[in-house]
Amino acid sequence: MSFSFKNDSEKSEQDRYLKLQEGLVRVRFLDEEPLEKWTHWINNKPLNCPGPKNGCPACVVNRKAKAEDPKSQAVFKLQKTKIINVAVYGDRGVTPEVKILAVASSLGDALQDIVQEYGDVRDYDVKIKKSKSGPKIWDVRYGATKASDDFWKTEFDVLRENRFDLAPEIVPAKPADIAAAMRGTSETEDNVSSVSVSEETLTKLREGIKKHEQGVALGLVDFGIDEKTLTEKEALDYIKELC
Repeated sequence: MSFSFKNDSEKSEQDRYLKLQEGLVRVRFLDEEPLEKWTHWINNKPLNCPGPKNGCPACVVNRKAKAEDPKSQAVFKLQKTKIINVAVYGDRGVTPEVKILAVASSLGDALQDIVQEYGDVRDYDVKIKKSKSGPKIWDVRYGATKASDDFWKTEFDVLRENRFDLAPEIVPAKPADIAAAMRGTSETEDNVSSVSVSEETLTKLREGIKKHEQGVALGLVDFGIDEKTLTEKEALDYIKELC
């Protein structure tokens, strides 16, 4: 299959992404497979996670908090999402609009059931339903069903030629950018405990951090590490994560 990306990559996220409202929306999937990304939400800002081995300071803090209290929630929420191009229908007979659909786990399960029963999801229209399941903002339920007919009978090649390039959407954020977002919160201050650490271990830790700088100087504070209260064991744990 040949992939061509001719849509406007300069459009805002609001213009590129399909924002699902309560009720039904009919779409046709334009990609064979979705792309996957892991995203931290820090101060309500999404930042693609580079992973702890690539120096993600949010992951380091999360793992440290989990080690101290296995029942604790992640300090910096991490969400798995799959993204895929879809053609979104309006009125019958009107050319659909290409958008990026972000698929969370509940919607993904419903779509997977459809694929298993009917095959390639690009071959038919799908109805996606969003409904409230409670009073809170996160009390949302998603469902999906294969449509009984297809709104648009015209060949879909022209829409596939106008898909968005999804590759930039999954590029990991730089550790320095994640660290900067973390500094806008107070959680990192609550995830250190006291006792000093040897200079040798500190040197190894700084060397581990330096590997992830990507042109921007990083320090211990960018990983939520307070040198004054850092313990030897904690420093060694950080070294394992970063090196």
